[in-house]
Amino acid sequence: MSQQLHRLWLSFLVLLSLNACQSTDEVAMTSTQPNVKILAGNVYYHERKLLPDGTILQVALENISEVGAVLTQISSMTQTLEGTPPYAFNFSYDADLIKAERRYNLNAKLILTGKLLMMSTEQLDPFNPIQETINIKLSAVASAVSQEPSARSVEPNLAIVSEHALSTLTNTYWKLMTLNGEAVKMAERQKREAFFQLKDGQGIIKGFGSCNQFRGAFTVSGSHLSLAPIAATSMACVNGMTVEGQFFKVLEQTAHYSIRGHDLTLLDRTKQPLAHFHAQYFN
Repeated sequence: MSQQLHRLWLSFLVLLSLNACQSTDEVAMTSTQPNVKILAGNVYYHERKLLPDGTILQVALENISEVGAVLTQISSMTQTLEGTPPYAFNFSYDADLIKAERRYNLNAKLILTGKLLMMSTEQLDPFNPIQETINIKLSAVASAVSQEPSARSVEPNLAIVSEHALSTLTNTYWKLMTLNGEAVKMAERQKREAFFQLKDGQGIIKGFGSCNQFRGAFTVSGSHLSLAPIAATSMACVNGMTVEGQFFKVLEQTAHYSIRGHDLTLLDRTKQPLAHFHAQYFN
């Protein structure tokens, strides 16, 4: 082999070696990089007021799949508000942490000097179904508004805030626990416990009042909950009729709701609690 051909052959081998090293490095870099994606959207509120300077917006992506467990925060962002609503937000998260069989929620809060002013009250899963446009509604926290002089009168737009809700209002079996501040116990020979369910997408409420099955309609907007007149069966029971009568009256008086953990409170139009319920899950 001539000396010139020998040089060409050596050059070819060097190029092959460099290309192989480069391809290996690129694969290694790709495999170690997280699958980063962006969540972006807006937060807004309906209250006609400007927030004080220095108000902080916090938005967090949470895993809420485990019933009764502590919420797992996947990613979050914090920013100081400027201007008027809506306020845009965006932050990154590792998409490999998102699993189809799990449930997620976007939680938003407005905080001023450590005090909670507003927060989101409805569950919003950006992945199920996939949200093309993410808009998070914020509602005023009752304790924050109560410091204002005008808060002595009932404000119809003031929402009752749900905190760390681990159960959803709809499609949950809500067991009646207390009525007008008194614990509810099953009467002797009572067939089943008093409860109700709100069927999402159907606008139907159904349940058992202690003696009779009932059914009706409902509407919900933010923390406002309205239950239409209830139609019930006409069974006569020796026991349970007193609780049932009070239960039906509470449903008629309900104007708001609040969820904390797995506990639901129904409130009247003056924001006074009427009854408490606990979410039940069955295997």
